[in-house]
Amino acid sequence: MKKVSLFKAILAAVLGLSLLAGCTGGGGGGGGTAPPATPESESPEEETVTRYRIGFTVYGMDDMFTTFVVDGAQMFASEFSDEVDLHIGDSRMDSATQISLVENWVAQGFDAIIIYVVDSTTGPTLIDIATRGGVPIIGCNRAFDGMEDGIVAYVGSDETQAGTMQAEYIAEQLGGSGNVAILMGTLGLDNVAQRTGGNKSVFDRYSDINIVVEQTANWDRAQAMSVVENWLQMDLNLDAIVANNDEMALGASNALIAAGVKADILVSGIDATPHALEAISEGRLDASTFQPGMMQGYKAVEIALLAAKGQGPASFEAIWIDFELVTPDLVDQFLAMY
Repeated sequence: MKKVSLFKAILAAVLGLSLLAGCTGGGGGGGGTAPPATPESESPEEETVTRYRIGFTVYGMDDMFTTFVVDGAQMFASEFSDEVDLHIGDSRMDSATQISLVENWVAQGFDAIIIYVVDSTTGPTLIDIATRGGVPIIGCNRAFDGMEDGIVAYVGSDETQAGTMQAEYIAEQLGGSGNVAILMGTLGLDNVAQRTGGNKSVFDRYSDINIVVEQTANWDRAQAMSVVENWLQMDLNLDAIVANNDEMALGASNALIAAGVKADILVSGIDATPHALEAISEGRLDASTFQPGMMQGYKAVEIALLAAKGQGPASFEAIWIDFELVTPDLVDQFLAMY
């Protein structure tokens, strides 16, 4: 298992300091290393560098965070365009569409496939399709069933860590006492359970912090605003709202601002998207937890290229890229990353 520190990871992505830096091509798998220079008189035949077709099926491009993962993937593909032919497949938040994309790519003889899964329970099906076609799989962002026995590597961040960081900050700001609400993503997803579990593991340590309500808003800003509007009619005496992602946190904040009570209620999200960072800077959100989506996408394509060349990990490897808490005093340095 590898862990990649946040700022080193982002710096590596920006500067191209990857495992492949300085060795375009590389031995094995047909990629080939550029031959040493020869005198012009020898006139050697020009060597053709193999381009590997890599499919990256993502959860859904309508989801803002997904676009950052794709940005990172495309950054790597651009840096190594002589070797990487990257295809992005939008699953549109539909498992059947994702399965169809993988089936088509296997049938077309793709060299590697990256899966940002829609539904973790479809993992064994996706793995079986690729394995029968001899195509290596890399997981990205969301863990899925059967992963450790059936894929090359997983690149992601510890979702429990995100929920824990988020809740610790809120508990500290509350002074260890208050009524808290939790806005959850789509129920049944591992990251929802893990982020919420991280929240609860912290709040459970405080006898005077009460989780008074929890409800899904399916990662959506408008749904979250509606949910919180309803909560405000229930006389819950809320002191804080923690959301599984920034879009829901922003929806919660909008509802509180409209009701004139935002100053009395803390709101925190997860992902540290540009919109969330701007909201923290303006005082509309109190905190977020940065998930390095661009680096996840970048590293996933890097590992996929190595796997396509036959140079990937010999056995399953998890590569964890840490979350980092974003508070008002730190927001400017995170805004500078975008």
